[in-house]
Amino acid sequence: MSEQPPHMNPYSVAENALDGRLFYGRQAILQQISQLIFLNKGDDAGQPVILVGPPRIGKTALLRHIQDGDLGPTILPIIINLAQIATDSLSAFYWDVAKTAVPQLTSLNLDYTPPDQAAFIGNPQTTFQEQFLQPVNDALADKQTSGKLLFLFDNLQALPQTSDEETAVPLSPAAIHNVLNQDEMAACLFTWQGDTASLHQTHPDCHTARIIEVGPLSEEAAIALIRQPASTIIVRDVAAYIVQLTGGQPYAIQKICHALYERQYRLQLNQITAADVNAVLITDPSLLPETAVTEPPVFAIAPESGGRRTVRHVRRVPPRQRNAFLAVGIIAVIVLAVILLFPVFTGKSASQQLASALEDPTITPTPLPTTTPEPVTPEIIEIEVPVTAEIVVTAVTVIAPTETPPATPTSTPTATATATPTVRPNVLPTLITREQDQMPMVLIPAGAFIMGSPEDDFRAAPDEMPQHEVALDEFYMDKYEVNIEQYASFLNRLGRS
Repeated sequence: MSEQPPHMNPYSVAENALDGRLFYGRQAILQQISQLIFLNKGDDAGQPVILVGPPRIGKTALLRHIQDGDLGPTILPIIINLAQIATDSLSAFYWDVAKTAVPQLTSLNLDYTPPDQAAFIGNPQTTFQEQFLQPVNDALADKQTSGKLLFLFDNLQALPQTSDEETAVPLSPAAIHNVLNQDEMAACLFTWQGDTASLHQTHPDCHTARIIEVGPLSEEAAIALIRQPASTIIVRDVAAYIVQLTGGQPYAIQKICHALYERQYRLQLNQITAADVNAVLITDPSLLPETAVTEPPVFAIAPESGGRRTVRHVRRVPPRQRNAFLAVGIIAVIVLAVILLFPVFTGKSASQQLASALEDPTITPTPLPTTTPEPVTPEIIEIEVPVTAEIVVTAVTVIAPTETPPATPTSTPTATATATPTVRPNVLPTLITREQDQMPMVLIPAGAFIMGSPEDDFRAAPDEMPQHEVALDEFYMDKYEVNIEQYASFLNRLGRS
């Protein structure tokens, strides 16, 4: 067996997928972020913007997408993972922020002096503004670059919890925003893992913050995430089924699609079906998120009853004996058909045929008296006249059917005229719509297949027919007789993949 070439799975399931992270949808959230960042002072721009959502819903992916320049060239994003920043003191915090931001600005080729760590010990907020924010903005102005720094703070839950008694918390989201937004030198965006209630409980100063809820992907964005990166065929119904199973959560979708991609590569599949989705879920049930709530299928398969089942055993008849019985039956049918159809072809009923058969012996002796013409008496002549008259009548009746053939040509044109309306097109359409219920109908082409089993097949069932060919003409069938949820439910109930 030849080794398969290496492949690259486009779906990412790593905790920190810095490269190749897929991103679909979220256009409304990105537009809302852009509007809040460019607010003027009179529009209440002094409030932080916070993305709130459950774990692995796509908050970090949004920050990575903004870092790639989705908000335009006027935004200079700097991403900061608060889980990797020192939070035990203000000087350590702002120094780590400046130290993390400097490498991300190297691509701009700005001419400024990097900050000094020793200067952050006394007044870290002012030092951060004077030794980092102000020099960077001046360098942007010297290069005539109209850009605004945007700090993307991920994992806000890594900051220490604050209390209601503190009026000016040094490391609260509002305090950090005020340091960055002074004189509009920079803006910031936070992500919070959890709901809004837990955010307000942990950081009470965020009651006036701009909250943006991050939820599951829309159906169209989720289907695009499933189908577009794949190198194989995933029909829309199967993609919609995956969306239903995952609730539209992007990380759960990528986990299932990652497993499906590996299965497709291993088995060399050309198309992913609901059976493949069912197979990977049976192999690894943890692919589904715990919070995903799937709707029940349109129909439910009745559970197997616990009652007894009646099993009927049929004795297998040898093919030769079966053929003998069949031949006898065919012969009996032919004989019966000849008996019933014979009067139709002869033009006489059975009683007439019997009467004619009985009269034939009486007709044959009548010509015998003609051998003695000499002693013919008038009475004898009178007796033979009706006999000759009967013979003449029979001759007339014989002549009558000879005159009927000219009528046969008149029937042939009528037959050809009735056959002309039944014209069938050579090529039927592959898809039609049934008028009764507007159901799409798909053309199934004609074909033939082999059914049954050979005579020497010991695995054949007792009532199985011998091997024979079955030919089917082309026909139309409903396109959506069973949807994908119903088929998946059927497979789950059977416990098959």
